[in-house]
Amino acid sequence: MIHDLLAHLAEQMIQLNKQKQAEIKSFLQWLERFVGRPIDTLTNKSKVQNYLGGYYKKGADSADTQNDTGALHLSFDALIELLKKNKKKMKIDPVARKEQQTLEKEYQDSLNTLLPLKMQLNGTYALAS
Repeated sequence: MIHDLLAHLAEQMIQLNKQKQAEIKSFLQWLERFVGRPIDTLTNKSKVQNYLGGYYKKGADSADTQNDTGALHLSFDALIELLKKNKKKMKIDPVARKEQQTLEKEYQDSLNTLLPLKMQLNGTYALAS
């Protein structure tokens, strides 16, 4: 019986991770098209690529935002700061109002998809541990 429960939890975690990875990939592809450059060419690319953050970490810097999932993700302001550092490499101006509004909507839409998935993953992981 315990084996069946663990197998079910493992399958659930696999499915949730697939959904999470698909959304992250989709947002990053959109971002590359929007800024006109591959993310790999940007300074601090790993912070952009890992915008969802990991599991709860103590002592995180101010660029991270703690949310109700206990996870830390890159704040929108921190994302804009990272993009500003790459301004010369991009086809957009990350300071311009129109670009920020578009970026903020897409970024928030992605987080709105990802944060509930992350909360489910954290809960499933806690059950399996």
